Parts: sequence; structure tokens; C-alpha cells
Amino acid sequence: MTNINFVYATKKRTALDHILAQGASFFDQAGVPFEVIIPQDFCTSFVETHLTNMGYIQKAQAVAMVFSLQSVPADHVASFDEDLIIKAQEDSLDAWVTPLTEAFDASPETSRGYQSAHERALRKGLQLHHFCLFKQEKPVASITLSLCGPLARLDDVGTLPAFQGKGYATHLIRYALSQAKQRGAQSCFLESSASGLSVYETLGFTPLFTNNVYTRNT
Repeated sequence: MTNINFVYATKKRTALDHILAQGASFFDQAGVPFEVIIPQDFCTSFVETHLTNMGYIQKAQAVAMVFSLQSVPADHVASFDEDLIIKAQEDSLDAWVTPLTEAFDASPETSRGYQSAHERALRKGLQLHHFCLFKQEKPVASITLSLCGPLARLDDVGTLPAFQGKGYATHLIRYALSQAKQRGAQSCFLESSASGLSVYETLGFTPLFTNNVYTRNT
């Protein structure tokens, strides 16, 4: 959630300077932070040195993953806790953004901007579906499902720190996958951090490729 603004560098070494300069100029004029995303197999020693000289340091890695929805039941996923309930967030995203703010250690300003961007997308009729898992009426985990024909994508998987490690996010992911299948999707994609990779592999997601994520060294 903290890297909602990014520059994606293509696999053209000669264009790297132009891409980074153009992206930095755009985001600097807007007064917002950004990150640079580059495919790992493009990050040669030359590119790494070039990025360092330009003031960028590697922050993380993101692994693109895919999951076939063929075996997913297209019905409600049974809850393992009678105090849990999953609700679609349609009229207001206030509850949806609450777990994300703490899970990603985002500032109130970043959270408000992110929520507003999603609300604008909904008003435009984009195929975004927001779900929130409540425990005794408290929003503890959130997820976003986006759809495009037979393809689905999961984003914004976050749980309040005090409720992590209890299987809530896994339960919510399974629910979102069943919702994707109900809506006609055949494959689902997501990006995982290194720490979340084993969780998604356990669920059946398969790695596709890895991106390196860079930020400016300030």
C-alpha cells in the first residue's frame, strides 16, 4: 500500500535514464513518493551500479504469482470461527482501509489518498471488489479483488498486527478466490513479498517472475 506510485522500467538499458528521469520529474512535481520497479533478470551488475550512482537503493523484491481457479469451489468458504464474518464493502471503504493502514504502517495521509483513489475507480465502474473480514464487528483484515474478463488479481491483503498469525488473511484470500470464480475468472494473479511467498505457495499459487523494488536514498 505504501508503494502506490511507481516507475516500471522496461527491459531496455538505453532507455533507463529517460524512464527514471521522466518518472521522477512527474512524481516530484506532484509532491508524492514513488518507487522504481525493474524485472530481476534485467538487473545486471551494470544496471545495479547505474541505479546506485543515481541515488537508488533496493528496498524489496516482489514475486508475481498465478493460481488456477479450476479447482476452487464457487460457493461460500466455511468459516473456522463463528465470530468471523466477511462483508463486501460497496458504499463505504472506511472499514476496508482500517486494517491496511496498520498492516502496511501507512500514514493517515497515504491511507486517505489510497482510499480516495479506490473510491474514484468504483465511481467509474471499474471491476474492483473490496472485502473486509470482521471479528465481533471489528474490521481485522482486508483484500481487493479486480477482474478483467477471465483474469483476476488480488491486492491489498492486510491484517491488523494484533490479529496476524491466526489464519484470517488466508481465510479471506480463499473467500476472494471463490468470488473470482463466481464472476467467471479462470486464473488469479498477485504479487507477493518475500515474507509472504510461502503462504501463497501453500494456497497453491505458482511463482512467475520476480521484480526488484528500489527507492531513492534520502
